[in-house]
This record gives sequence, structure tokens and C-alpha cells, in this order.
Amino acid sequence: MTHCVITAVLLLMCASASAETPALKGPLHTRGPAILDADDKPVRLGGVNWYGMEGEDFVPGGLHKIALPALLDRIRTLGFNHVRLPLSVELVMKNPKVTEHLEANPRLKGLTALQILDEIVAAAGRAGIGLLLDGHRLSAGWGDLGETDGLWKSAAWPEEKWIEAWLVLARRYKGKGAVIGADLKNEPHGSVTWGSGDAETDWRLAAERCGNAILKVAPEWLIFVEGTAIALEGEGHHNYWWGGNLTHVKAAPVRLNVKGRLVYSPHEYGPGLGKPPWFKDAESMHRVWKKAWGYLLEEGQEWSTPVYLGEFGSSNGLRAGEPPADCFDDKGEFSQGRWLRSLFACLESSGASWSWWPLNGTMSDAAPAGRKFGDLEFYGVLSPDWEKPASDVLMELFRKIQPR
Repeated sequence: MTHCVITAVLLLMCASASAETPALKGPLHTRGPAILDADDKPVRLGGVNWYGMEGEDFVPGGLHKIALPALLDRIRTLGFNHVRLPLSVELVMKNPKVTEHLEANPRLKGLTALQILDEIVAAAGRAGIGLLLDGHRLSAGWGDLGETDGLWKSAAWPEEKWIEAWLVLARRYKGKGAVIGADLKNEPHGSVTWGSGDAETDWRLAAERCGNAILKVAPEWLIFVEGTAIALEGEGHHNYWWGGNLTHVKAAPVRLNVKGRLVYSPHEYGPGLGKPPWFKDAESMHRVWKKAWGYLLEEGQEWSTPVYLGEFGSSNGLRAGEPPADCFDDKGEFSQGRWLRSLFACLESSGASWSWWPLNGTMSDAAPAGRKFGDLEFYGVLSPDWEKPASDVLMELFRKIQPR
């Protein structure tokens, strides 16, 4: 098959998928466990995390390979209706110029990080893609490096600077239809508590302070609040995944001053990153997920609130020496495939919103973590050329839970 024919087939496939992926019609709001659009119709958020901007590159990955409008169109044609975009407080407050990793987007070279974010917001609006701004880091970097206490503040970036950064974003993007809201803090863990009343560690109180400050400026935004890493009662002495434990919401809910704006957002990862006992079988996994966050989706309860699984992911099978079957097939107790298929089934039955980690086909720089710009991103939705899906099996799993 010639390159031209292959391209034509891909375009036809994309056109078909696009017809099934409605554009988000904001601003969004909530009622009970449902997210609703501007016409008061239920909306399921199904998207991808597009990382890189939170790191020392200060720009999301892939813009060295593909033009921004084409990438956003590709996201939509693959069946996703939004992007969770990781940022750092340092990016917002310092706003550095960006000159590298923009070969496919030369018009962006030399702009500041926030000017590039302006372009992303505008292009997302034209593509019908929603943007969830994610407070992923305080200082620019990767993962937990340099931020080991898991709090929403640090010596370099105290709470007032964290909130100020969010207010900068809220003023800049309020009324911009593409921006659906703010994910206040990525993966609280470590010394973080919930409902303790301790101003230094109580994440629930910090989320209220920050969320209400944002809503004074951008009252139409959704406020996404992640959980903690506190061990689940009755499930052994295993800390839960960072940001994933929302069991304490029933006793101590987040209180926002604007009704219909709160979404709770756990994260989940599989046995490749640890093996608590509930990864043994699907039944125990479903029990624990309902206990940790799924109960919030019950109708008619005073705690009924939308749930957005802001991150979950697994290897895409492209890594050398890793058979795709190890990633996707149920091979029994504690297998990655059993976890992944069980979680997809949980999302399918619960109707929770979600975002896969990550979209990226290649890595952004994170030298201390052994990650080099341009290397294969083996969790990515896209292949290293950023042109096509990395895994047909993964795309088939997505189709069961994507927005329609």
C-alpha cells in the first residue's frame, strides 16, 4: 500500500471518529454525580494528559514533530474531548521565553510560556477540545523530584504563591470556552491529611481556600480536587496511590462558594508500580475502587459528586523486550493486564470521567529521572512519530468508554 493510500485511509478513519466525538459545549457545571454542559445535558469527559509544560522545557511535548492545530485535531479524531494540561507554579510566576522543541511550530519560538499557553487555548477552542489546567508541580520538573513532602506548598513556593499562580491563570482565561477548569494540585501525598483541621497539612481546607479564590475570578470554572495517599481502612497497611483516597469526603466534603462546580479526581496506577493485596483479582479491585472513590457516584446521596479519574495509564507495548500481551492481557493475579481491563470495566459501568496518562509519543526532558527528550514514551497513546496510535488494543479499550 502506498504512502498516499495509507494517508487517505487514516484520514477517513479520523473523519469517522470525529463524527462520534462531540465538542464540549461549556461552561460546564455539575448536579449530583453528573457533569452537565451549557444546555444542561450530561457530559462525560474522556481525554488525555499532554505533558511537558510542567517541566524545565516549559512547553508540551510533540511540538517539534507536529503542528499544534493538527495535533489537537488528531486528539479529537481519536475520540477524546479534552486535554489535561500539566503546568507548574514556576512557569506561571516566572513566565520564561521558550526557544527549543518547537521545530514544527516556528511561530511559537521565542514566545513566553504563557503566550504559548494562549495559543494552545485558542487552538483548542477552534478544535472543539476542552482544556483542564493541571497544577502538576510547584517548581518545574518531573514527577516527585524535589517535592518530596507531597504538599501544595514549599519553601520556594508558599501557599500564597500557589494561589496567586492560579489567580493569574483565572484572570487570563476566564470566559475562554476551551478552559473547563482547574485541577488544583497533582497527587497530594506524604504528610497530607484530609479533615484533620491542621492548616499546615489539611488538603481539604487548602483546596477550599484555593478553589474559592479562583471562583471569585472565574465562577464558571469547574474545580477538580484530588484525594490523598492515606491507607484505606480495613485494606491492610498499604498507602493508597497518591491522590487516590477520597474516603474521607463523606465526613468532610470540600465546600465551595459557587454551587455546581466541584469534581473529585482520584488517580490510579497498576501493579507495575506496587502490589497491594487488592490487585489480586477483579472483584477485590472493584470493591476497593468503590470504597476509595466510586461511592461518590451514587445518586441521591448528600455526598453525590462527579468523579474524574485524572490519571491512569499502562505501558503501550512498544518498549523493547516487552510483549504487548504483558501490558493488555489478563495473565492472572497481580498482572498489569488484569488491572487494566478491570479498571476499564469499572469506568464503563460507573460512567466516571477520565484522562489517560499520557498522550505523548516521546519523552520530554527529565534528566534526573533518566528521561531524555525525544526518547520513546512507553505509556503514550501516540507512537513516537506523533502520527498514529501506539496500540490498536488500547484504542479498542478506549472506544468502550469514550464520549458519544
